[in-house]
Amino acid sequence: MPGEQKEIFILNEFEGFSVKKISEMKNEPVNTLISRKQYAVLYLRKRSKYLIEELKKQCVEVIITNSGFSLELCFELDFVLQ
Repeated sequence: MPGEQKEIFILNEFEGFSVKKISEMKNEPVNTLISRKQYAVLYLRKRSKYLIEELKKQCVEVIITNSGFSLELCFELDFVLQ
C-alpha cells in the first residue's frame, strides 16, 4: 500500500483523527484524503481476500492443552472463514 494511503488510514482508523483534522495537519484537501483512504480500504479488502483464500487451502493444526493433556485437531478453514 502506498505510504500516503497508509498514513491517512492509520491516522483516521487507529489514531482517531477526523479527516478534517488530518486535512488541517497535512494541509491537503479533505476530498484528496478521503480518496486515499478509499484506495487503502480497497487494497486491504483485496489483500484480505487473498490471504483468506490461501488459508482455506491449508489444513490447520490446533493444539489444545488442558491439565497436561494435548489434543491435536486438524480441520479445514472453509466453515471458519466465511
